[in-house]
Amino acid sequence: MNKGRILAIVLFSLGLALSLKFQDSPAGAVIFIVSLAGASLYASRLKRDQQNQHKSPVVKNPGTVSGRPVKARTNVATPSNAGTPESKHADLVSASVMRAIDERRKVDPYIGPKLGAKDVSRRLLNAMKTDKGVHVESLLCALGALAGYACQENLRAQAKEKNVAEAAVFTIVKTKDGQQYFFGGPLNSVLAESPLSIWSLSVAAARRAGCKELPDIEEIFKHVSETLGSPSFGIPRTSTGNQAGDTPINYLKSLWPVVFPIVKQYCQKPSEWPLLLGLSIQDAVETGKTVIAPDTALKIVMESAIPMSKVDLAVT
Repeated sequence: MNKGRILAIVLFSLGLALSLKFQDSPAGAVIFIVSLAGASLYASRLKRDQQNQHKSPVVKNPGTVSGRPVKARTNVATPSNAGTPESKHADLVSASVMRAIDERRKVDPYIGPKLGAKDVSRRLLNAMKTDKGVHVESLLCALGALAGYACQENLRAQAKEKNVAEAAVFTIVKTKDGQQYFFGGPLNSVLAESPLSIWSLSVAAARRAGCKELPDIEEIFKHVSETLGSPSFGIPRTSTGNQAGDTPINYLKSLWPVVFPIVKQYCQKPSEWPLLLGLSIQDAVETGKTVIAPDTALKIVMESAIPMSKVDLAVT
């Protein structure tokens, strides 16, 4: 084991010990997050460096402003260096991080989604970055789409755990083109009614960023219902200067298979999936406030989240 690995493990172990010692004070949380971030960053870099040694150079395709889907880099989801000593060490660090998160939940029950949100945000920013930076409208659209669909998947997973049929949870609407869409009170609650809904989390971030006027959420729900099965369905209604690089459904198709395993890793239960992505939205709204007005950011998020909460990704 080289000096870098030893240093990473020692740093993380020390941070964990100190955070538990001061677990009742704000300093404990700060120490924990810093040590966790260091260990995670080391694992990420270790995997990336090892991949670069085993792969020929490739051209990155961020696809944020070209109108093409974002193609997340394969090393975000499925590292190809499994079985090597470096990959085993990276997995060990990851397992240690997860155990530390479980321990920290005794003090902060939402520590998993909080840290997972940071990880997802970092990965998306890296995947969508161009030489001009990150196209914030595309990032907001992608996160909104992922968060909306996570609301549906959360309810489906909970129903499966309880051996309850989908029809008991969702109102399923079928259109003439053969598509089916999911509605219902439980889905609306996770989307826009509960204190930790996507709407509630997004509004809180927008207000902190200076938003004075909120979009009409009921009108967005109405528009989504009226456009089912039409070309207008799932297309955010924004000005020309604030359009995303692609549609919510294309972002969802491209990113969900990559992002979902990361989300599950940080969450103890399905109800935390949309919470994690809602926290990522908060990061994007507040970070992008100097580039895009928070009310416009909020509209992009919800006009992506609400329709994507309805789609049947298995047949779309």
